[in-house]
Formats: sequence, C-alpha cells, structure tokens
Amino acid sequence: GVLLGVDTLEEFRVNTNSYSAAYGRSAGGVISAVTKAGTNQFHGSLFEFVRNSSFDAKNFFDAATSPIPPFRRNQFGAEADGAIIKNKTFFLASYEGLRQRLGVTSRTVVPDANARQGIFPTGPRIAVNPAVPAYLALVPLPNDRSFGDGTGEYVSAASQAVDENFFVGRIDHRFNDKTTVFGRFTIDRASVAIPDGLRFVQAETKSDNRYFTFETTRVVTERLVNTARFSVNKSNSDGVNNYLRAPDPSLSFFPGRPFGQISVTGFFSLGPSRFGPSFSDQTLYQFSNDLSWVRGRHSLKFGFDHRFYHLPTSRPQSPYGFYQFNGLTDFLQARPASVELTLPESQLNRNWRQSMTAFFVQDDIRVNRRLSLNIGVRYERVSVPEETNGLSSNFRNVITDKLPTVGPMFTNPSNRNFAPRVGFAWDPFGSGKTSIRGGFG
Repeated sequence: GVLLGVDTLEEFRVNTNSYSAAYGRSAGGVISAVTKAGTNQFHGSLFEFVRNSSFDAKNFFDAATSPIPPFRRNQFGAEADGAIIKNKTFFLASYEGLRQRLGVTSRTVVPDANARQGIFPTGPRIAVNPAVPAYLALVPLPNDRSFGDGTGEYVSAASQAVDENFFVGRIDHRFNDKTTVFGRFTIDRASVAIPDGLRFVQAETKSDNRYFTFETTRVVTERLVNTARFSVNKSNSDGVNNYLRAPDPSLSFFPGRPFGQISVTGFFSLGPSRFGPSFSDQTLYQFSNDLSWVRGRHSLKFGFDHRFYHLPTSRPQSPYGFYQFNGLTDFLQARPASVELTLPESQLNRNWRQSMTAFFVQDDIRVNRRLSLNIGVRYERVSVPEETNGLSSNFRNVITDKLPTVGPMFTNPSNRNFAPRVGFAWDPFGSGKTSIRGGFG
C-alpha cells in the first residue's frame, strides 16, 4: 500500500479541486507523478533506512512486565541513470526493497477452565453441548488478568511480516528535435502475513503488479504538440489463510474442506476470515492521445482516453461456513444467532469485462494580464460490467417481474455523462501579490 521508488520521481502534482477537463474518474483528488529520465551524465544513488524497537516506547496494550515487542524495518535501494547514446538514448533503472517485522500485542477475551464446563461464579451451571468442547480446545486459556466472571484475557505477541520488491526501468529515445519516445516497465511484488490474536490462523496477502507504458511526443509545429500513450497494467493479488495449529479435519463444517469461522460477540473469533480465500487478476489496457494547440490568447487541449478492463476474480463469502453467537452462553449451548455458508456446488469464480471511453476539450483563455478563464467539457462513458460466462443476473424490474429473469445488471447511468468545467484566476490589483480563484465542475 506504499508507493516505493522515491529516487525515480522527477515531479508530482496534487489537484484537489477545479480540475481541468483532462482529468476524470476521481472526485476527491488527482495525483500525477512523473518518472525521471536519464541524461548525458551518469548518476547513481544507494541508500538504506533503518528503524527498530530500540527507539520505541512501550505500547499501551503491552503487558507491563514484558519487553517491548520487536520491530525491524529496512528500506533500501539503488538507482542509476545515464546515456546509452549521447544526446539520443537514455536509461534509468531503480530498485527498492522493504523488509519489515512488526511485533504486535493482541488481547482477546476467552473463557477460563471452569466456564468451559459451564461453571460460572454467579448463576446456575450451564449444560455444555457435547459438540462444543472440541472447538473450545482450540481456544487458549487466559494467561493474564481475570475479569471474575468466568473469563479472562489471553495476551499474545506475534510478528507481522511485510516483504516488498519494487523495480523500475525506463528507456528514452530522441529521434530528432520534434519526436521523442519513452518506454517504462514497473514491477512491484509484495507479501504481508498477519497472525490472529489466538495464534491459530495467519492471513497472508500477496500481490504481483506489472506495469508497462509507451509514450511518444511529436512537436507538429511550434504551436501544436501531440502526445500518444499506450499502457498495459497487470495487478494480481491473492489472499489465503495458513493454520499455525492444524485443526482436526473432523471439526470442519463441510467434509473435506478447511476449518470455517466461529465468532462469539464480545469475546473471540476462531478460524480464518469468512471473506476468502480470494484472488483478483486484473489486466488494464489503456490508450490515450492529447493534442495541445496554442492560438492567440487561447491554449486549447483535445484528447481521448480508452480503457479496457479484464478481471478474473473470486471473492467468496463463507465458503467454509460461518457461525455467529451472541454471547459465551449461547456458544456453550451451541445456539448460533446466524449461520452463513456457500453451497458446495457454487461457482465462486467470475470473469468480468468492462471498458471506459472519455473525450474532452479544454480552453485556457488569457483575457488580459490580470484575468484568465478556464473552460472545458468532458464526456466519460463506462460500460456495464459483463461476466463472460453468463454468471450474472438481475431482476429486470423488481416491481413487475415476479421471477428472477436473466438481464443486465443495471441500466447504464453514464451514457449521458457530460461534465462541464469552468474556472477563473484574477489579480484584482495588478501587482502580482494577490490572486482570487474559483471554479465549478
């Protein structure tokens, strides 16, 4: 979740309002980043940032008698750029790595030995359902303070592991004074492992992102410049659960499937998250073209942007079963408030397709030395997602249709998605010391 490769950045820009018509797809903010290009001179850098728990204070949740949980973070890398052919062809290569081991203290409320037999300090003894003790055996006993009501705290310290490798390669070529091209390839691979508070399951997420961009810029005349770009972005992620303590296969809710999840409100959650295992393998193809034209007081910009998304994915909910209990007593008596499951014959994978096409025109007008206007309009259409195997359906009309007939997911709301933009910048005194700006989009 952190953008690496600081040494590859030449500049960045953050727009938070009054966007020109060249920007779309975002309402809260637009961040543009430009990677460096090589020059005739050779440059390089080598670095490492280190942080560890020797400099940390004790966390509020850490036990008073225990040492500070260990923390190690190393962020390191190297960058080099220069000329392959002087004044013609240039290169940039960068690598950055991240290794982090973060000790985290978890506190979980669990039943003590008497409560597991239905014996509480107050109230009559509860008859424990014969199916429950086998699952209770997977829940550790309290090892810290007791609450005096048959429960106590189980405190565990575990290490969250993060590994990431980030590489950027870029080649620039100058054909002549009017035509330049560059190609950039980015690889970002990462893995995150987070154990649960009961030291039973470890959630692991892995990502493998590969981005390729090719851009050509042509100076047609001194007032006309064209930029065309093509890119292919592959963003893959996988989420799995690994058991730190192997449960008895007979405890699974579905024969032959992994252990599901049990959640007791106000106490503990046993087993992997019910959302997963999952994967997402998105491929984005994008082609865009911008034409800039300066004429008198007008700086005009025309462009289009087409994107095609291919998304095989699986986001199951409770594929191994999920039991929700409203309290410890209900759990001991095997009285769930709800049960959630995915039928064994369900098809969990989806293969989605979607596209986006946008056109825009923007005119920045210098009315006089003190006043500039920005006027533009953008049209942006996003297609309705399509599942290529026909594994999507919807009611055509929930009021008139009595049966779940197969139909489009929804009527496309973006067919008339025109987005006007108007803005101004005014120097009220002509001194260059005061500006008043405004915009609408």
